[in-house]
Amino acid sequence: MAMYHNSFSQVLFATMILILASNGKAKATLDSSFCAQTNAGEERVLCNTLVNGATTWNAALSNVIDGALKQVKPIKPIIDDLGKNLPSSLRQVSKDSIVETCKESYESVVDEFNGALGNIKTGDKFGSINTQLSAALSSLTECVDALGEFGVDAGELKKFQSILEKYASLSLAVSSTKTT
Repeated sequence: MAMYHNSFSQVLFATMILILASNGKAKATLDSSFCAQTNAGEERVLCNTLVNGATTWNAALSNVIDGALKQVKPIKPIIDDLGKNLPSSLRQVSKDSIVETCKESYESVVDEFNGALGNIKTGDKFGSINTQLSAALSSLTECVDALGEFGVDAGELKKFQSILEKYASLSLAVSSTKTT
C-alpha cells in the first residue's frame, strides 16, 4: 500500500510540474510583444492567436494579415449575389452602383492586404505597409455605406465589416511594433 501511495504521489507531482510548465509556455505565447499595442481582453487574445507564436515582426504581421484574408473570403459569394438580393423597389442604376461599389471595396481590401504581404516579403522599402493596412480598413466601410445610402439593410455584410475592422486594426497594431 505504501508503494502505491509513493507512486501515486510521484505521478501527481510529475503531472503538476507538466501542467505548470505548459502553462508557463502558453503564457509566453499569449503575451506576444507584437500584441502590446492592442487592448487587453478579447482583442489581445485574438491578436496572440493570430500571431501564433511568431518570433519575428515579419512572421507575426504576415500571420495576422493571413488571418484577415481568411475572414475576407466568405464575403465574395455574398458580394457576387448582392444584385439579386437588393430590393426590387430600387432602380437598376442604384442597384448597379451598389454592386459596383461593393465589388470594388472587396477587391480593394484583398489587394491592400496582399500588397502588404508582398511588402513584408520585400522589406517594405517605401514604408507602404501601414498605408496599405489603413486603406484596407477604410475600404471596408464603402460597401456598407453604399447600402445605407439607399436604405438597404447591410445585414451580413455589416457583421463581416465589423470582423474585418477588428483584423485590420490588429494588423496595424502589430505593424506598429516594428523596430528598426
